[in-house]
Amino acid sequence: MDKTAFALRLIEQGGYYFLSRPRRFGKSLFVDTLKELFEGNQALFEGLYAEQHWDWSVQYPVIRLSFGSGILQNRAQLDAAILAQLSFYEQAFAVPVVEMEIPYRFQHLIRALHQQTGQRVVVLVDEYDKPTLDHLTQPDVAREMRNGLRNLYSVLKDSDADLKFVFFTGVSKFSKVSLFSELNNLDDITIDAEYSALCGYTDEDLDTVFAPELPGLDRQQIQAWYNGYNWMGTAVYNPFDLLLLFQKRQFRPFWFETGLHGILADDMGLGKTIQVIACLLHERSEGKSPGPTLLIAPTSVLGNWIHELKKFAPSLRVHMHHQSDRIKDPLAFAEHIENIDVVITSYGLLRRDEGLWRTARWHRIVADEAQNIKNPRAAQTKALLSIPSRHRLAMTGTPVENRLQDLWSLFHFLNMGYLGNQQMFRTSFEIPIQQQNDPDATYALRSLIEPFVLRRLKSDPTIVQELPSKNEQSVFCQLTKEQGKLYEAVVKQTEKGLRSASGIKRRGLMLATLTHLKQICNHPLQYLSDGSAFDLERSHKLERLIEMLEEVRDSGESALVFSQFRELCEHLYPLLEERLGIPVLLLHGGTSRPKREAMIQKFQDPTTGPAIFILSLKAGGVGINLTRASRVFHIDRWWNPAVEDQATDRAYRIGQTKEVWVHKFVTLGTLEERIDAMIASKRDLATHVLGSGEQWLTELDNDTFVSLIALSREAVLT
Repeated sequence: MDKTAFALRLIEQGGYYFLSRPRRFGKSLFVDTLKELFEGNQALFEGLYAEQHWDWSVQYPVIRLSFGSGILQNRAQLDAAILAQLSFYEQAFAVPVVEMEIPYRFQHLIRALHQQTGQRVVVLVDEYDKPTLDHLTQPDVAREMRNGLRNLYSVLKDSDADLKFVFFTGVSKFSKVSLFSELNNLDDITIDAEYSALCGYTDEDLDTVFAPELPGLDRQQIQAWYNGYNWMGTAVYNPFDLLLLFQKRQFRPFWFETGLHGILADDMGLGKTIQVIACLLHERSEGKSPGPTLLIAPTSVLGNWIHELKKFAPSLRVHMHHQSDRIKDPLAFAEHIENIDVVITSYGLLRRDEGLWRTARWHRIVADEAQNIKNPRAAQTKALLSIPSRHRLAMTGTPVENRLQDLWSLFHFLNMGYLGNQQMFRTSFEIPIQQQNDPDATYALRSLIEPFVLRRLKSDPTIVQELPSKNEQSVFCQLTKEQGKLYEAVVKQTEKGLRSASGIKRRGLMLATLTHLKQICNHPLQYLSDGSAFDLERSHKLERLIEMLEEVRDSGESALVFSQFRELCEHLYPLLEERLGIPVLLLHGGTSRPKREAMIQKFQDPTTGPAIFILSLKAGGVGINLTRASRVFHIDRWWNPAVEDQATDRAYRIGQTKEVWVHKFVTLGTLEERIDAMIASKRDLATHVLGSGEQWLTELDNDTFVSLIALSREAVLT
């Protein structure tokens, strides 16, 4: 029996329910199970009790309110957060907005949905008491919060005729008395025997389940972890001895048990791959055979998946669908994978072999580096969306890379329709958050996505103790006289061109200018492409890079050198080989997979000695482990902090035992220095909702853009 059976029992009994559990103990996920049931999303419950025992022909309107994300500082912020959530449902169901006090607006929404759909309404409230409990040390604020919530919830007692089911979750049981004093029919299921048996929440569990599995850890520590995370019984540990402790504390089988589709969004280097492998092993424990998983990844990381699966899960049957002699006949393919656990392929083959994927009955689709499907109109994204599966999982360390539409695209793949259509999402969230910096819209979006996103940052105190430190340093350089003249000429040419350019031509001119100026800041040869000498005296940035790499070599360390320009990487390769006298490796988009894997293995081999690995940012910035490097150099800047951090995390990840130094080159008095100062503000977007390329710079007006790229005279070192 699974949790969906318990959910059906509550629904059949009807009424209002209340569940108390510590934070992060699966309450939100249980709420979302109820939501998906009432909305009739049958595909999420295949193989579970509800599939055969729930009437899927009826869909009920659901209002899900959440107060579990962030801290609301005062009553005004609470009211704004409530209004943002009510507005979302008014737009989603096309309910006319009526200007009235918040409680009556809530009541109006409930009645309108009942009349509009002909079905009684479901109300789900997650962390109902958090705004009050956050301010227990400030009685006046707590009282205001309590009054606001009490007024909101009290309208439910007058809405019985319009309500099908009401479910509240919260942390504190005693505060139920003050918030729900008028809801005397609220049924507290906190100590329900069936729920406790499903979830486990007793002292006996600590002794019989957890203590033997965590030898050497005291009971107090186990209690802290148990109360703080969603443990689901012995199955959590059995196949997961390959995980580090912090990964055990993060993994949530409930995610997979209910069929909720989510994003594994841990920081780069924190073990997303190993957690997915743990899930695959868990599903196949005790002889179970749920069916094959289709794992899609960029070509650059296919070898890493094969290596990790062989190392940590040799029992899994793995098929690589990528070679030129791959199976192309749909019937033969379907027959071949019947006895396969994991099929691995690339995004490029999603479209080319589109006819194969729909012939199989996939248990799960895993999209690694899921930022590859951020464009919903791309052919490979459409191909992926067309593949049926029981479960879906996205893996990405940058769920918001350029725009919030990236996040919408991920959820369109995972839970189609959950965040509305593109236009609704843009109106409700993207414009208010990105253009207006609206805290209420940010809060509402976080509340919606939080149950579906597992994200840990390296700054998390429980993670920091597992990793050595990382230090970042800006390396400032000046232009040579030759670079200065070239730079000024491009700026003047651009200023003249902007006067007559508009629309897409204007954007193209601005993007081309950014590229040309960055090339000049690197080395004149890169911009001129005239076959002239790649000499140190023509670029102080290049000169400084060589000096620092010589220090790295002399100290016996290894380093990664990143550039977004393949041509610069190819010029650097012979120069570094000649100047440093140690192994130098070069990886770019044209490197074949066998050669790529051989270079990675050579670099990681401790017998190789100090080495330098030159990588183009796009080809070498994701999906590979290069933990022998303790130094990372970014020669030129990709104005997206998420992409730069991904590249840095090739070295700064699990398995790194040394302190890591990251050196970012910045040319003084140029656009590099000015945009470097702006990056901090671009980091905020990814932080608040869970990050952009150069497109955002083209939104600037002409005068601002010219002042951004203009050359300061002190930039030129004569």
